[in-house]
Amino acid sequence: MPQCPKDPSHLTFVNIKAGTYVPGNGGPDGIHYDVKGNLWAMMARLGGIIEIDPRGIILGFVPIPNGDTATTNFAFGGPDNQSIYFEGATSGTFWRFKAPYPGLIGRAAFACRRSPKVVPR
Repeated sequence: MPQCPKDPSHLTFVNIKAGTYVPGNGGPDGIHYDVKGNLWAMMARLGGIIEIDPRGIILGFVPIPNGDTATTNFAFGGPDNQSIYFEGATSGTFWRFKAPYPGLIGRAAFACRRSPKVVPR
């Protein structure tokens, strides 16, 4: 198994369970975690973003204010990393709102790439 230098113990997704039903016609266009372990997913065809807790329960939905039904990827940012920035794909309008908790910064926020050369342990 390839090793990830950012997560050598393979603990990044140890408590994550798949299986949340996502309403609407389409899947997420970008996902990020907050510091409480909630998954935020931009729902491209629902026109907003959903917050899912670690148990897989959808906690809330934040619609794009102008009713844009198409959205783009998003990012946490701002001085406290608690603002979520995203764009309405149809209107091209950028939006920002304050999330309940800051976005995750650290080991689980980095993607691991497979190295073409795997060194056995």
